[in-house]
Parts: sequence; structure tokens; C-alpha cells
Amino acid sequence: MGRALVERVVTEARAEGVTQVYAQPAGRNRDALAFFNTVGLDVVAYLRVQLDLTPRERRPGEQLAGREFRE
Repeated sequence: MGRALVERVVTEARAEGVTQVYAQPAGRNRDALAFFNTVGLDVVAYLRVQLDLTPRERRPGEQLAGREFRE
């Protein structure tokens, strides 16, 4: 369903003359990054860092750009 939604958005955007489509998944969500890459979104042009004040579980050994996330 996600793929169909992205394909529809891209089709509609092209029909309207839109030149860029963006998605903003969490940088640590490797599954979302992989999904968006498979549908053609593959240029990273913006990165936001944040301090999460709410404890949450992280996957052991989870990394982005060679950096391991804090537990």
C-alpha cells in the first residue's frame, strides 16, 4: 500500500508540474529509508538532529553514517 501511495503522489505531482517530492522519515528508521530508496527517493539533502527527552527503546547496534545511537 505504501508503494502505491508514493507512486500516486509522484504521478499527481508530475501532472501538476511539481519538480521535487520530499519524504522525511526518521534518520534512524533504516526500513523507511530503504523503502523510500526503492521507490526512487535517494538524495539526502537535509538532516535534523534532536535530543529525545522521552526514553525509548533502540535496536542494539543501530547505526547511521557509521555512528551508533545511544541506548
